[in-house]
Amino acid sequence: MNSQLASAYPNRPIALIVPFPLGHPSDFAARAVAPRLAQLLQQSVTVENWPGVSGTSGAARMKHEPPDGYRLMIHGVNGFAIAPHVMEVGYDPIRDFAPVIKLHSAPLVLVVNPALQVNSVRELTEHVKRDPGRVKGASFGAATNAHLALVLFNQVTGVNIPHTEYVGGTRIAADLIAGKFDVMFDFPNVVVEHMKTGHLKALAITSSRRSAALPDVPTFAEEGVQGMEITGWQGVFVPAGTHSEIIAKLNAAFAKIQAMPAVRNEAEKVGFTAESGTPEEFGAFIRAEYERWGKVIKQGSIHLD
Repeated sequence: MNSQLASAYPNRPIALIVPFPLGHPSDFAARAVAPRLAQLLQQSVTVENWPGVSGTSGAARMKHEPPDGYRLMIHGVNGFAIAPHVMEVGYDPIRDFAPVIKLHSAPLVLVVNPALQVNSVRELTEHVKRDPGRVKGASFGAATNAHLALVLFNQVTGVNIPHTEYVGGTRIAADLIAGKFDVMFDFPNVVVEHMKTGHLKALAITSSRRSAALPDVPTFAEEGVQGMEITGWQGVFVPAGTHSEIIAKLNAAFAKIQAMPAVRNEAEKVGFTAESGTPEEFGAFIRAEYERWGKVIKQGSIHLD
């Protein structure tokens, strides 16, 4: 696209592509920003769901879309930093897309069944080492960031908590409460109500500082465990080759949206923090995440059949 066409952008409707089904966090993000983006750009903005294969089939399709700024994709950590290391995805997350802006992030919380009778990360690791193989973990899906958080926890602490995959994760909290396994990582909004009732106990959060939603839960760094800063995140992408002027216009529009108090409040209600920043910052973040999780996956010998 030449600079004259880029300068005229946008002059027709825009579609926000969500490679997940209705109700997914990326779908929530898209539907929250679409009307505001339409108002700022003075063009209609629709949301299209292209679900399949944990978001990878939609991304593989998206890379072939024209790089003209009229189809934007909202995707996150699993599709850009994890899945390409464990399965054939049909795209290169670094070369096939241009980052626009980081939209949301959310830490994970390490929770345990209170029957385990541990009150800190140190007590958990000591318990596991005293009785290897007895403490069991689970996550809401193989090779998700919740699974990899458990793998990384094993790696940085030297313990061995085996993992069970719950496809989709609909039963996972209930089974943890029932004592079918002992520990898991999950997002705060999933576990907070169970914490309030005393059915689950939080030991640490994977953010760099304490969460306003869970002010009494220490960070892993506070617990003496380094290297456990983990977030689930989402951002906006366009096909590689999109003109830099278009990316700059989109970044500026999304940045205005992300600064709106209502948008920040909506994100907080579902456990996310509204983010922002430049395309270059988001690109550097993605590369770092891709490399980091690639090392964890390789060391943990994780793969999907």
